[in-house]
Amino acid sequence: MRVANHIAEWLRYSRYSHLLGIAQLMWLVLLIAHYMACFWHVVTTESNANANANGALSQKQSVLEQYVADYYYAVSLIQGQGGSFGTWGENLYSSVAIIVGSVILAIVFGNVAMLVSNFNANTTNYHRKMEALRERVNEYYTHVWLEYEALDGNINKFQQELTHTLRIEIGLYKFMNLVVKIPFWEDCTPDFLTQIVLSLGVRVYMPDDYVVRRREIGSEMMMINLGYCKLSKPMKHNEDKPSRGPTFRVYLNPGTAFGEMSLLMNYKRQANVRPVTFVEMCVLDRCTFQRIISRYPEDRRRVLTRMLQSCIEKKEIPRCNALIVA
Repeated sequence: MRVANHIAEWLRYSRYSHLLGIAQLMWLVLLIAHYMACFWHVVTTESNANANANGALSQKQSVLEQYVADYYYAVSLIQGQGGSFGTWGENLYSSVAIIVGSVILAIVFGNVAMLVSNFNANTTNYHRKMEALRERVNEYYTHVWLEYEALDGNINKFQQELTHTLRIEIGLYKFMNLVVKIPFWEDCTPDFLTQIVLSLGVRVYMPDDYVVRRREIGSEMMMINLGYCKLSKPMKHNEDKPSRGPTFRVYLNPGTAFGEMSLLMNYKRQANVRPVTFVEMCVLDRCTFQRIISRYPEDRRRVLTRMLQSCIEKKEIPRCNALIVA
């Protein structure tokens, strides 16, 4: 008895239990077909006996041949492929057997589908891993293809393949209007502005990405070329517990720049900036900016003065531990 229990537990919890379940269903179908063949043999025997009593000729067959023929017809009845016979008993039995066979097939196919899905459950769960992340990746590449016709995510590939002169002209055409709208660059020389435009990096952000995180140390200035962003930060009296108090929110339109103090010092970000739509962002990093202003002393004094004035007007006074690198 214990051996039988151990065998039953092994069959139930084995890694091949799903295959054993399918084998059990197949055995059940074969057994049902066997009983249907037996009943069919009884019905046809009575019909043949009545026919012989009426003077009809009977064809002698072996037991095996009769069983195979009856079993074949029983399987056909289960599949709904019964024929029409002369006696009412055979027709009645065929009708009932076809209905019962349809129900049996529905049950068997449903159980087999469930067993197969359970057998592939680990593979299915593996393919479902990071489904949300894969959807965002597909969404990103779809946007990049529709907007820039880029297959590898490099949206500036076309511009990089051009000559130096054409690259300058296209860069000025795309970003010069964006750069000249920045207040502390309005009166700079054309050469300085040209170098700024040619040094801009372009990034694409998806909705709900973090462009800037509050309290992180920034080293880049951002300019929105296309799309809209949302800036959010806690009120002053809730800065220590931002999740429990009201939050200040404002939407940033194309042409808005932020993070300019990061070009001068290790400056903590004061707010979170997240895209509302797909955003094309122009980025200027600190090292590139320092290299450019070192070549244009007059523009350097003008730009630094206006950037500090803008910081004072926005009440973003750097703390004493901020390291000025300009």
